[in-house]
Amino acid sequence: MIKQTGETIQKAPVIGGLFKVYDSQGLPLEIILDALKVKGLVMDWHDFLTDAKGAGWTDKTIETRVEAALLDCHGKVYLEEWKGAYERYKKELPTQ
Repeated sequence: MIKQTGETIQKAPVIGGLFKVYDSQGLPLEIILDALKVKGLVMDWHDFLTDAKGAGWTDKTIETRVEAALLDCHGKVYLEEWKGAYERYKKELPTQ
């Protein structure tokens, strides 16, 4: 279920439940990220990554799929920021 899970410091809504949209409906991650960007919304990455791990995605799968989509949608600077955040998230996520 897609829902607002919080907001950023800049008051942009943070949206969770998007892994299920990606995984069950086959909507490309690039399209999800573009739609969020256009609407001024932000992906709840912790929620997305937790659900991805729960669905059996390995770290390599996450890195490959998410990094390609982020690079396409947001560019290299945002991708580098995400990589740093992902390294921190990995410590909190369920293990395989």
